[in-house]
Amino acid sequence: MIRCATLAMYWSIQQLREYIGDSYFSIETDSQPLINFHKKQINNKRVMLFKLQDIIPQITEVKHLPRDKNTGPDYLSKHPISSTSKKPINDNDWPQGTETWKIKPQRPPSTFFTQLNAVITRQQAKRLIPAPPLTTSTATYASISSAPATTTSPSPQLFDFSLDRIRKEQMEDTDIIEIFNMVKLNPSKSSFTIKDVVLFKLLPRGKTQLRVPYIPQTLIKDILFTHHNHPLAGHFGVERTWRNIKNKYYWPNMKDSTENYIRSCSKCSKFNIQRRKAPGLLQPIDPPSEVFQVLGLDW
Repeated sequence: MIRCATLAMYWSIQQLREYIGDSYFSIETDSQPLINFHKKQINNKRVMLFKLQDIIPQITEVKHLPRDKNTGPDYLSKHPISSTSKKPINDNDWPQGTETWKIKPQRPPSTFFTQLNAVITRQQAKRLIPAPPLTTSTATYASISSAPATTTSPSPQLFDFSLDRIRKEQMEDTDIIEIFNMVKLNPSKSSFTIKDVVLFKLLPRGKTQLRVPYIPQTLIKDILFTHHNHPLAGHFGVERTWRNIKNKYYWPNMKDSTENYIRSCSKCSKFNIQRRKAPGLLQPIDPPSEVFQVLGLDW
């Protein structure tokens, strides 16, 4: 119960963060063990974890509000619903013995918001203007990042990992250009191949070879972000993130860079807790080098 009440406090503060800002505030709770919990040590690892979320300096006091007076948050769950309740009811908004609700008829849709939507701002008018046709010089590279401009609702940032984008970034990477020239001179004795002016890496997968693009240094961070930090990625661990990338792209020291990137993730270091016990103090001993050698054992 203490853990749930503390989690409710932390969740409420996070939801009201933009309204609270840096101001000080007090908390009222019906959980008496949590009175001024921010000033004392509690023997609960989860509660102490919530305390470490940079919210303690702003809390001035945690007051106890008796459960019978805390009618605001849990009105529906704590209000008596039948005449058999022993607690008298002083409210007149819900007569004693009422167990059903009358379904109110739905109101007809209002035309107020449709009239508001009829107003087109200057920014929306620019979005409605059709884009000019692409010429042959500009049609070779089309960025996916221009897609959010056609929508009015906010959406997460989109990244362009098309072959056109990879080709453009490869031409600016000196290491890739050097490999590119080596493959041109002797393509049969190389684990790389060139197709459509894009350098690919040939990865052995059983009896076949998988062809994946060679990613330049400028795109590595974006690829790791989309496969780890993106809302659709889920902040997976090193092994799972690396398995999602290794069959799509290639760059040198791929697993090491993935591990270093995930270690630097602030959310993973804050919420991914090591739940296994710490290793013991027992150390392995060397085997005896001679016969009848005495060994010491600690049981």
